[in-house]
Amino acid sequence: PTNPLSSLLYIIGRDRNGFLQMSPDTLKKNISTYLNEFRLVADAIDILDAQIINIGVDFEIAVLPNFSKEAVLKNCIGKLIEYFNIENFQIEESILISDLNNLIFNVTGVLSVTNIKIKNLSRPIGTRVYANNTYNIPANTKKGILFTPPGGIFELKYPNSDIRGTAV
Repeated sequence: PTNPLSSLLYIIGRDRNGFLQMSPDTLKKNISTYLNEFRLVADAIDILDAQIINIGVDFEIAVLPNFSKEAVLKNCIGKLIEYFNIENFQIEESILISDLNNLIFNVTGVLSVTNIKIKNLSRPIGTRVYANNTYNIPANTKKGILFTPPGGIFELKYPNSDIRGTAV
């Protein structure tokens, strides 16, 4: 921020594939021009890019004996894909690990959730390209809540690859 007394407005855009991307400077200038019409003389607004934090989820479950492990895992991954849909997230929204645990536990056939791990993805993996922002997930998880950095947003970019589950 250039002005310590200003209000901060973080923005983010999406590309044609629906992935998060930094907004162009032209858009920031247009927003600034628009907001200028409605602000008081003493008001200042800094328009900044939101920081994209790409994440992945690894989890492990125990499955009830009379259920197919593969089918239960598929249903769990489907629930997580719905949860991590980017349209469900906002800038600076935290992730509650207990919500993920509850979401997986409530899938039919799950006996228990034995492990959930969220990891930061910041380097290309094969053909998958992620934002270059590294983020220390364990250091920013407190009391089961994963906090974003100021102006940050979590994105699970490639759900079919970034969510991995195992059943025991």
